[in-house]
Amino acid sequence: MNIAQSWEAPFSGMNMGSISGVIGNAGQVATGLTSVARWNSIMVWEGGTPPTITLPLTFLAQYNPFIEVSGAIAALSAMISPQLKDVNKPLKPEGRIPEKVILNIGRRINLVDIIIQDLSFDLDAPRDSSGLFLRNTVNLQLSGASVYNSSDFTGSFQ
Repeated sequence: MNIAQSWEAPFSGMNMGSISGVIGNAGQVATGLTSVARWNSIMVWEGGTPPTITLPLTFLAQYNPFIEVSGAIAALSAMISPQLKDVNKPLKPEGRIPEKVILNIGRRINLVDIIIQDLSFDLDAPRDSSGLFLRNTVNLQLSGASVYNSSDFTGSFQ
């Protein structure tokens, strides 16, 4: 899982030398001293991004290739895909966005409102005589729907 925050040093380009321009720079060159102060490096929090997770899943058929591999890939493909409104059938219900999922990691960590951003699998994976996958690795790129608060994590790791 990757959790990233954005921090900036808003004063990094400001110092007494930058205010007086060329004179300040010439003074730094001549004396070997700088007008940059410690406060120029103070970091200010600019916000965060939702956590991202890269999750490789390997499916292996032991008894039923459709259920254990191909069906699992089809179910994940349905979860990432929207159901768009058919303009030729105006009486049909509106379309829907892709589903958000709950990620349960080891029955200990529950992350809610997870969005599947990317799904990939191998089209050249081994198949049985009827064309169903015998084994395949699905790579999921997941993201939270929003930034998590620090209090959200204490309940997630139980």
